[in-house]
Formats: sequence, C-alpha cells, structure tokens
Amino acid sequence: MDDVLVQSKENTLSCISYVPNIGEVKKNEDLEINSDKFQITDDKRLVLYGNVSLDFPEGLLKAQNAELDRENGKVKFSNSGEIFLTNFYFKSEDGYLNRDNSSIALSKGIAFSQERNLVFNFDKLEGNLDDTINLLGASMSSCSNPDKGWLLLADEIVLDSKANRGLAKNIKIKVYDKEESRRYPKNVKLEDLSKCHLVFVCLPTPMGKDEKCHTKIVEKCIKVSGLKKGIMFD
Repeated sequence: MDDVLVQSKENTLSCISYVPNIGEVKKNEDLEINSDKFQITDDKRLVLYGNVSLDFPEGLLKAQNAELDRENGKVKFSNSGEIFLTNFYFKSEDGYLNRDNSSIALSKGIAFSQERNLVFNFDKLEGNLDDTINLLGASMSSCSNPDKGWLLLADEIVLDSKANRGLAKNIKIKVYDKEESRRYPKNVKLEDLSKCHLVFVCLPTPMGKDEKCHTKIVEKCIKVSGLKKGIMFD
C-alpha cells in the first residue's frame, strides 16, 4: 500500500497522493485475467487461485483468490484483495465488486477517495460507486500519519457521490498539532489530548442581528468532543 498512497511532497504530514495502478485494458476491451490456477464450475463461474489479477477498463483487481461470474459482471475475492479505480482505491480482507452496476461490498479494510483526498478505515463497506457508499465502524483522515494530524471516528460514514457530500454519525475527533513549537507541554501526545477535560477552542463567533456573538459552532464543537468539565474560548 505504501507505493499506492504516498505522502505528498508539498506537505509530508498531511496530504496524500494516490498512485493508481489501473492496468492496461482500454474501454470496450474485454477482461485480462491472470492467476496461478483456475477452475470452471458447472454454472460457468471462473474460480481463480493464487496471484489473481483482473484487468478491466479503468480498473484493476488483485487478490489471492477470486470468483468471476461473467454473466453479471460480479467478482468476489477472499484472502485479501485490492481494487484500483480512477477515483477510488480499496484494500480489504474479502468482498465483491460488480463492474456492470458498480455495486460493491467489502469487509475490514481501507478506502481512499481521490476526489476528497481522504483515507477511510472500516469494518464493513457497501453501496454503489456511482451513488452512495456506507462505511460502518469507520474512521477517516487526510493525514498520512493521523497520529500527527487528525482522525475522525464514527459509527457510520455515508459518502454520496451524486451530491458530492458526506455524513458521519456518532463521531469522535482526535486532533494533534503537527507544529511541535505550539505544543504545551512539549512532550504531549494525541492520546494525552483525548483525556483532557479543559480545552481552548478558537472558532468563528460571528455577530448576529442582535449584535451578540453567534456561538452555535463552538457549542456544537464542545458537544461533539464530549468534554464535561469546562471550556475557555475566544
């Protein structure tokens, strides 16, 4: 994975660059299939074993074992697999991709969205690449090393490709200042910050029509953080 998702040269702590390996098969061309062994079942499914590679237009699937149903375009894989697409990268223990209708289901893995420049970890992922994708037991970050950046954890994350929007449910956010000079104490770590009961929050507090500060953004931040004892802000 290190040669697929790499640290951006512009910002070695935050931004991630995607180096897709989408094969050589062009649009309107057929699949190119490689594996150590294969078997054709009575119902004409192709079962592949060892170093499986399925090259298709604008994508590539690699796995140890896979099963291809050419009648409906569905590819199931197991024992770890990777899916390379133009705008997405997936790696998981097992799952399937349907090339005909763009449906996908994976378990225990990671996903990268090129458009959002975000890395997601998940227990379960399912949905449609052209519509909505649901990730359960998920986290996301734009950092190559979240321990030195930020990480959002959620029970569920919904990605809407049509609306180009996302929704995270029941979230926790961990943030770590990458500038060592701004840390106090100097040796503070992300796990230390997650135990804090007093935080200084700096967020916009625009003036309302009644000439009072609008503090809803700050209040929401505190509610999400789960702090219980107190807060000071400007």
